[in-house]
Amino acid sequence: MQLRSHTVLMSCLLIPAAWADQVPEPGFRGNVSLHAGWAQERSQSNTDSNQRITELGRAPQSDDTVLVLPMWDLAYRFEGFTGEVYFQSALGGMADNFYMEAGYRHYLPDGSRLGIGLIPGVPARDAWEDPFALNVDRVETDMTVSGAMLHYDAILGSGFNLELGYGERKLDVERSGEQGYSAVQQSQLRREGDLLYASLGHGFDLGEQTSLDARLRYLDDNADGEAMANQRVGVEFELTHSIGRHVLQFAGEWTERDYDATHPVFDKKRDDTLWGASFAYIYAEPFSWKQTSLIARVGWSELDSNIDFYDEENVLVSLGIGYDF
Repeated sequence: MQLRSHTVLMSCLLIPAAWADQVPEPGFRGNVSLHAGWAQERSQSNTDSNQRITELGRAPQSDDTVLVLPMWDLAYRFEGFTGEVYFQSALGGMADNFYMEAGYRHYLPDGSRLGIGLIPGVPARDAWEDPFALNVDRVETDMTVSGAMLHYDAILGSGFNLELGYGERKLDVERSGEQGYSAVQQSQLRREGDLLYASLGHGFDLGEQTSLDARLRYLDDNADGEAMANQRVGVEFELTHSIGRHVLQFAGEWTERDYDATHPVFDKKRDDTLWGASFAYIYAEPFSWKQTSLIARVGWSELDSNIDFYDEENVLVSLGIGYDF
């Protein structure tokens, strides 16, 4: 199974380091975590199941998979510099999947932090060369998203955070619609193209032990095929409550996708709505292990499309351990 994560499905897997507003001490710091779990996905785009289909409807089978996933956010500051280089993994965002990012963060006098990072497009995710091929074994290909991100955290010392991104989606082989559709229709189904991403978030203190993080996201998916090009607007939130060494986190997500043109295979314009929720329990310093956390979580998401072929259901249950240094 791919980690084609809707953000909330895999949220809470990385426990953020407690970055200070002031410039951190020189040296190496960050956090790492390792998670193992069970995932179930029902989707026509899941290349681990439904390789051969006889009709263009809802995915006939779901796929159960055992997952092992590392996450990290690592940084190093050189002596005499007011910034740091970083290397991190992330989920969702512009890539709408698991991705890695490397770049530079600079700390400003007002307590804000400005960073620029590159997304190299690894690891690739699996996709079908022709998702609409019937009565034959569909063939896998690699899909990558690469680009650049701008991060502006604690804008002017406030609780607002801004992300801006530009990227490009590429497929090793693109054969959408080759089975039974004209050259014009095939051109309308091309998935490669440019991506523009923006998100604006804010953190709220709801008391000494409770906080709320909310984020508004926008993605302009300017795919080469006009039937695949779309705009996505979504909101997500994460509510955190601490009781001593116990931390409870509840997250939710809603995203609306509006497509530009009529789909040549289904003769209607696609319209998707994504819902998701997750719950995590974090126990700090188990067995008196300093700077360590145990993380248990469950997540669910569902993509409801007006075209049954694109409906998706995802469930994830995982256990993990994190280390902050």
